[in-house]
Amino acid sequence: MRSSTGIYFFGHSFVNIGFLSSFFITHGIADLLPNVALASPYGAFFAYAGFPMCHIFAVCSIWFTVGVNVDRYMQVCWINKAKVGYEPSHGADATDHTALEIFFHDFNIH
Repeated sequence: MRSSTGIYFFGHSFVNIGFLSSFFITHGIADLLPNVALASPYGAFFAYAGFPMCHIFAVCSIWFTVGVNVDRYMQVCWINKAKVGYEPSHGADATDHTALEIFFHDFNIH
């Protein structure tokens, strides 16, 4: 895809893969191996790495969804301004900048 929406979808897919894999690691191991879930090292992993990673991926997925919706809204309703703001030569830079703004805005709130 040669649009900014394609870049959002690409990033969204990586975030969702990270969310699904971290969710499986944190919750799947506890269901498949109950004895491991009661161990102290698993508890430390879940508290300091597993759950925070899963939460960060979930929040990023939500914000990527918001970014796609805002991007599509601008491209459909404000088509003239969207054409000026997005050129294939430097459109990815503007999209990356917007995605980083959303990312940092979210983590300043929490």
